[in-house]
Amino acid sequence: FIIPAIFGTLIVLGIFLVSYSLSKNYIVSIISSIIVSTLPLLIHWSTLLYLDTLSLFIFLIMFSIFLSKRLNNKILFLGGILFSLYFLLRLSDIINIIPMLIFLLYRLDNKKKIIYFLLPVIIIILFLPLINFILFENFNFFPDANLDKIIGEEGNNINKISFINKIGGYFSFNEDNLQAMWLN
Repeated sequence: FIIPAIFGTLIVLGIFLVSYSLSKNYIVSIISSIIVSTLPLLIHWSTLLYLDTLSLFIFLIMFSIFLSKRLNNKILFLGGILFSLYFLLRLSDIINIIPMLIFLLYRLDNKKKIIYFLLPVIIIILFLPLINFILFENFNFFPDANLDKIIGEEGNNINKISFINKIGGYFSFNEDNLQAMWLN
């Protein structure tokens, strides 16, 4: 219970930092933090250990770093590492690289510096099949997040789902996907 509560509190702090970086007004930042801290979804996430909580915290830290006045090579590289962690927590969040790149291209004076952000992201994407092979003995398989399927009937086998074969299911409107969209 304590770890999710810590991340929930850190999310509220991250909202404060991002809103202060954007508005330069403490009152707006405090009001934003209060509004976010009273959201039922964040309260629910702060009582259970969800990847969404950790993912949102990493994204807020990465975004607040990118809002800093100086975007030097080290900060861009650190942002790339944080984005890689953010991507590894939820693979579907790779789509967020598009607005992040647009934002960085807008902020950077020297557009070639974007490579410092992209370098860790590209390395992680290239090594992801190798990591999957080491962990799951297959290059393009990911474990299902459902604990019942991971444990399996025998109690020790791991049910593997092909990411490539299942990606079409994310875009269908079957009952399970609609339920998941409603919950999110």
